[in-house]
Amino acid sequence: MLSPAAVSLLTLSLFSYPISSEAATAKLNTIDFGGFKNSNAHDRRELLDILDKSLKEHHMVALSNVGVNELISQAREQAKDFFSTSTENKQKYYQGGVGSQGYVPSGYEKISRSEDMNPDSEKSSPDAPADALESLNYFIFDRALPTDVGPDGQLRETSKLLVTRLMDVFSGFHEMVGECLQTDFTSVMNNGLFQLRYASYYGMSEQKAADIIEKGGLRCGSHTDYLSFTLLALDGVPGLQLFVNDSWHDVEVDSDAEIVVNSADLNAHWTNGRWPASRHRVALTSHLPRMSIVFFSGPNLESEIRVLDCKKCDSTNPKYPPIIASEHLKNRMEPTKKPEHESDDEVWKKTEEL
Repeated sequence: MLSPAAVSLLTLSLFSYPISSEAATAKLNTIDFGGFKNSNAHDRRELLDILDKSLKEHHMVALSNVGVNELISQAREQAKDFFSTSTENKQKYYQGGVGSQGYVPSGYEKISRSEDMNPDSEKSSPDAPADALESLNYFIFDRALPTDVGPDGQLRETSKLLVTRLMDVFSGFHEMVGECLQTDFTSVMNNGLFQLRYASYYGMSEQKAADIIEKGGLRCGSHTDYLSFTLLALDGVPGLQLFVNDSWHDVEVDSDAEIVVNSADLNAHWTNGRWPASRHRVALTSHLPRMSIVFFSGPNLESEIRVLDCKKCDSTNPKYPPIIASEHLKNRMEPTKKPEHESDDEVWKKTEEL
């Protein structure tokens, strides 16, 4: 029997919202991240077994005892202040839309189109509206926040601290992954690409939400993340859903869980399908505003992705052909951009209307 220190099941959120979800629930496992390094050999093995089981079955796992809650809360409130400013102000930080750094307005991104490149996924509806979110994005190289992206002030300073802390979280998590797979995963991620993303899902009237749902729209469409692991800090507003066992499930989050970790595309290649990417979306289960803080990780984009040399991965019988990381990223990202027939002015007009 597993000890409480090793794992806890995630409990149902205590919120009540007017827009209900018909999805079942998925209870993730929670790993005591802070206690892992100091755990004894028995508990350490239990935690690694839970990690392996979680990434095989749900392709997600939650982390507790991470020590980032206060910093996350500060960054979230400061990001809310930025998104509440005028369209004219936010437009100053626009650098080219999807795939670029800086501000990306609502109407530019329809992430479910990335699934059109996946032969195992349903094709996106061409008539469904674009994702109901706007975002602020920073690419991270050498652990540093870029100086020419986003607004100056408190949000920039807090984001610098947050990047440093989340890079440390990734370092510890990558060590766990390597120990779990019995391979050197840390070196796989050397000189990698990281991205900090503030995703703001605007509030709306119940009628507006119903209209979007009727047209097949979502706050963020069905997709898998493109590279390696993703750290996701939620704000308590429901909507995150996970596709497992051929149906959608609401993700339940324990009060002690600070971070949810998604497995992304390249993990399936590295582990030869042992750890598939998590197909997830953000549904309109509430009309309230929602703010997610996301930290993506990936290898050096020039690296060739092939099965890792580990017993659990069965590297002698690879299921996937080798691929260059940058080529994979381009193939997945390109379809998500705004339709060619829509001008930037049309998208900005829609943003102002929202």
